[in-house]
Amino acid sequence: MAFFPTLIIAVICCQSVLASSPFEIRVSNNASYSVNIQGKAWLKNSDTFVRHSSKVFSTKDQTLMMSGQPQTTTGKDSIGEFDAVQFSFKADQETFLAGVRTYQESSVAIFTQDNVLIVSPFNNFMAASFCHSGQSISWGIMGGVDSVTQGFVHETIVFYGQHGINQAMRDWGKLMQKVYNRKTSLRYDDVSISYIGYYTDN
Repeated sequence: MAFFPTLIIAVICCQSVLASSPFEIRVSNNASYSVNIQGKAWLKNSDTFVRHSSKVFSTKDQTLMMSGQPQTTTGKDSIGEFDAVQFSFKADQETFLAGVRTYQESSVAIFTQDNVLIVSPFNNFMAASFCHSGQSISWGIMGGVDSVTQGFVHETIVFYGQHGINQAMRDWGKLMQKVYNRKTSLRYDDVSISYIGYYTDN
């Protein structure tokens, strides 16, 4: 079944990408990338792979190959201004698109002391999954999904905070609420929470 191109994007959010920022995303023309904190790589890319027609295509064995040169763009959305790079891959005559968006500014888990990275689905939450194998963690669509429609987009967000895990979680939550136009006050309008039960905010 042919149902592609499919777009897979990592959405990188940070407080600043100024030269003085401890947070940096490095993306190479061969689609390799790293997430760096204070000059040290916290996350590095592993092999990119997709499953199509019950077969796994991977950059590891070169059954998934880059097609053409990466495309760089800039833009603006509900989060703010961003720089983007998009890569095109070929597998069994099908096209897969993958990319990274880095936000220049926003009001805006892996953590050590004050530095925190939060990785979570950014859309299609019920279809999202992750897999841990050895020293690699893969994010994407659940393995039980048999097919997706043409143009399907799955995004994963990597959110950086530098004021501890609690503040990072709050900032990440505020960003997600902003993107999906959700307000914390709405939960207090729930009769069961306000008058029957209680909310622990855990």
